[in-house]
Amino acid sequence: MTLRLSDGPQLPFNYTEYGVQLTSFLQETYTLLDQYGGNNYVELAAVRNAIVDFANAANSYADTVDNFLAERLFLGPGLPKRPWYRHVIQAPGMMCCCVVL
Repeated sequence: MTLRLSDGPQLPFNYTEYGVQLTSFLQETYTLLDQYGGNNYVELAAVRNAIVDFANAANSYADTVDNFLAERLFLGPGLPKRPWYRHVIQAPGMMCCCVVL
């Protein structure tokens, strides 16, 4: 994969599919909240709106987005206690090395 990334003119990310996956993850989160009674404690409207906005933008600009620049938009100020990890979608867990948020 490293060779593919280094030799390609663009990073091979599919943001349209990313929006579909984020929507699927959110639906799974709602299902788990229903199952464990967490709906009264967790508000995900802002997350849902952000995913809808992202998916709409991805669909609108699928052919024109520079993937390298788009991926940089996922960088934030850093995670609590781990300011060096700046990706806002994917992050390692506190106790292990690879967890997808």
